[in-house]
Amino acid sequence: LIAIIAWGGLYYLVKGLLGRRSECPEGQCEGEHWGNIFWVASMAVVYALAIPIVGYWVSTGVFLALTYFVLVFRSQSPVKALVHALIFGGGFSFLVWLGFVKLMSVPTPQGALW
Repeated sequence: LIAIIAWGGLYYLVKGLLGRRSECPEGQCEGEHWGNIFWVASMAVVYALAIPIVGYWVSTGVFLALTYFVLVFRSQSPVKALVHALIFGGGFSFLVWLGFVKLMSVPTPQGALW
Protein backbone atom coordinates (compact mmCIF):
# COMPACT_ATOMS: atom_id res chain seq x y z
CA LEU A 1 0.00 0.00 0.00
CA ILE A 2 2.83 2.39 0.82
CA ALA A 3 4.49 1.80 -2.54
CA ILE A 4 1.20 2.30 -4.39
CA ILE A 5 0.52 5.58 -2.58
CA ALA A 6 4.07 6.83 -3.17
CA TRP A 7 4.14 5.85 -6.85
CA GLY A 8 0.65 7.25 -7.40
CA GLY A 9 1.66 10.58 -5.90
CA LEU A 10 4.82 10.71 -7.97
CA TYR A 11 2.91 9.76 -11.13
CA TYR A 12 0.35 12.54 -10.71
CA LEU A 13 3.03 15.07 -9.80
CA VAL A 14 4.99 14.31 -12.98
CA LYS A 15 1.80 14.13 -15.05
CA GLY A 16 0.71 17.52 -13.71
CA LEU A 17 4.07 19.12 -14.43
CA LEU A 18 4.20 17.73 -17.97
CA GLY A 19 0.55 18.57 -18.64
CA ARG A 20 1.12 22.09 -17.41
CA ARG A 21 3.64 22.73 -20.14
CA SER A 22 1.14 21.82 -22.85
CA GLU A 23 -1.70 23.82 -21.24
CA CYS A 24 0.33 26.88 -20.26
CA PRO A 25 3.03 27.53 -22.85
CA GLU A 26 3.75 30.99 -21.40
CA GLY A 27 4.58 29.37 -18.07
CA GLN A 28 1.91 30.91 -15.87
CA CYS A 29 -1.65 29.63 -15.69
CA GLU A 30 -4.43 31.55 -14.03
CA GLY A 31 -5.21 30.25 -10.55
CA GLU A 32 -1.97 28.34 -10.14
CA HIS A 33 -0.87 27.89 -6.53
CA TRP A 34 2.49 26.15 -6.36
CA GLY A 35 2.57 26.40 -2.58
CA ASN A 36 -0.61 24.30 -2.35
CA ILE A 37 0.72 21.76 -4.84
CA PHE A 38 3.99 21.45 -2.92
CA TRP A 39 2.10 21.17 0.39
CA VAL A 40 -0.14 18.31 -0.78
CA ALA A 41 2.77 16.46 -2.43
CA SER A 42 4.91 16.81 0.71
CA MET A 43 2.09 15.69 2.96
CA ALA A 44 1.44 12.67 0.72
CA VAL A 45 5.06 11.57 1.17
CA VAL A 46 4.85 12.06 4.95
CA TYR A 47 1.53 10.17 4.95
CA ALA A 48 3.02 7.22 3.08
CA LEU A 49 5.97 7.10 5.49
CA ALA A 50 3.71 7.41 8.56
CA ILE A 51 1.47 4.43 7.78
CA PRO A 52 3.93 1.76 9.03
CA ILE A 53 4.61 3.78 12.19
CA VAL A 54 1.20 5.00 13.37
CA GLY A 55 -1.09 2.83 11.26
CA TYR A 56 -3.48 3.47 8.42
CA TRP A 57 -6.37 4.98 10.36
CA VAL A 58 -4.45 7.53 12.40
CA SER A 59 -2.23 8.60 9.51
CA THR A 60 -5.20 8.89 7.13
CA GLY A 61 -7.24 11.00 9.54
CA VAL A 62 -4.31 13.29 10.38
CA PHE A 63 -3.26 13.59 6.72
CA LEU A 64 -6.74 14.55 5.53
CA ALA A 65 -7.47 16.91 8.41
CA LEU A 66 -4.11 18.69 8.28
CA THR A 67 -4.08 19.00 4.49
CA TYR A 68 -7.67 20.27 4.43
CA PHE A 69 -6.98 22.75 7.23
CA VAL A 70 -3.94 24.27 5.53
CA LEU A 71 -5.67 24.51 2.15
CA VAL A 72 -8.80 26.28 3.43
CA PHE A 73 -7.27 28.20 6.37
CA ARG A 74 -6.83 31.40 4.37
CA SER A 75 -10.41 31.47 3.09
CA GLN A 76 -12.24 30.72 6.38
CA SER A 77 -11.93 31.61 10.02
CA PRO A 78 -9.37 29.41 11.80
CA VAL A 79 -11.93 27.85 14.14
CA LYS A 80 -14.35 27.04 11.33
CA ALA A 81 -11.52 25.60 9.20
CA LEU A 82 -10.33 23.46 12.13
CA VAL A 83 -13.82 22.11 12.84
CA HIS A 84 -14.37 21.28 9.17
CA ALA A 85 -10.93 19.66 8.92
CA LEU A 86 -11.55 17.44 11.96
CA ILE A 87 -15.00 16.44 10.70
CA PHE A 88 -13.61 15.69 7.24
CA GLY A 89 -10.52 13.75 8.38
CA GLY A 90 -12.27 11.84 11.15
CA GLY A 91 -15.47 11.29 9.20
CA PHE A 92 -13.71 9.97 6.12
CA SER A 93 -11.54 7.62 8.17
CA PHE A 94 -14.59 6.38 10.06
CA LEU A 95 -16.59 5.75 6.88
CA VAL A 96 -13.72 3.89 5.22
CA TRP A 97 -13.22 1.84 8.40
CA LEU A 98 -16.92 1.05 8.51
CA GLY A 99 -17.06 0.06 4.86
CA PHE A 100 -13.83 -1.88 4.55
CA VAL A 101 -13.14 -3.36 7.97
CA LYS A 102 -16.62 -3.91 9.36
CA LEU A 103 -18.73 -4.55 6.26
CA MET A 104 -16.24 -6.22 3.90
CA SER A 105 -13.67 -7.56 6.42
CA VAL A 106 -10.74 -6.12 4.48
CA PRO A 107 -7.64 -5.75 6.67
CA THR A 108 -5.76 -2.46 6.63
CA PRO A 109 -2.08 -1.83 7.36
CA GLN A 110 -1.26 -1.87 11.04
CA GLY A 111 1.39 0.46 12.40
CA ALA A 112 4.00 -0.14 15.05
CA LEU A 113 2.09 2.10 17.47
CA TRP A 114 -1.54 1.24 16.56
